[in-house]
Amino acid sequence: MINRYKEQINAVCSTPHEVFFFEETDSTNLRAAEYIKEKKAQGGEVFIARRQSAGRGTRQRSFYSEGGLYMSLILKAEYACENLTPFAAVCVCRAIDSLFGTRCGIKWVNDVILGGKKLCGILCESCFTSNGLSSGYVIVGIGINTGVTFFPSELSGIATSLCLCGHKACDNALIAARILHEFEHGGIPFMDEYRSRSVILGRDVEVSGADGGKKRGIAVSIGDDGSLTIETDRGTERITYGDVFSI
Repeated sequence: MINRYKEQINAVCSTPHEVFFFEETDSTNLRAAEYIKEKKAQGGEVFIARRQSAGRGTRQRSFYSEGGLYMSLILKAEYACENLTPFAAVCVCRAIDSLFGTRCGIKWVNDVILGGKKLCGILCESCFTSNGLSSGYVIVGIGINTGVTFFPSELSGIATSLCLCGHKACDNALIAARILHEFEHGGIPFMDEYRSRSVILGRDVEVSGADGGKKRGIAVSIGDDGSLTIETDRGTERITYGDVFSI
């Protein structure tokens, strides 16, 4: 199986990638972080799994990972663009759309949406040394539900997969290759496309902050820095971090 991934990825990418494949692991982001801490990373390594037993989302939430493409890309921090999470979301959308003829949307800031439900989550993490210093690398974690046919009841109303959307012939290796191709050739600027794919702009939303506080308003704009501006009863507010839900 790993040879299939290597062949597809290195056929479309101008820079060779070292590929690590697991039928199942706890988290590809954790595998990538270990690799960095072992001082083996050069940048461009890709860790891929079909399942994760401890997949992670933002705020240390669990990420259901029972049949899909779960991949983590190591980048040298000096080559990582600003707004890396929005850029990764755009790359995923472009790759999926080009392969399946879809039109994926993005829910600020890191969810790729298809058919009104979450298809993919993205988790970008800086990696630090044991003494708290930057390792010089970042990890881009991308989890796409490709072959999932069943979600737990608490997720069935908000999550989907390519399979459930009618795309049952999913070649995970080809999808991974297309995403990495977009990372190499997607180009900047990309924020206009990020905004055009937004599923919340112009809608009434509720924003849940890290402190548990909630704000309601109309999502009016997304800045070039990735921040979200909402219009509330008290005026405009700029949001840089939080969970957003349409209401």
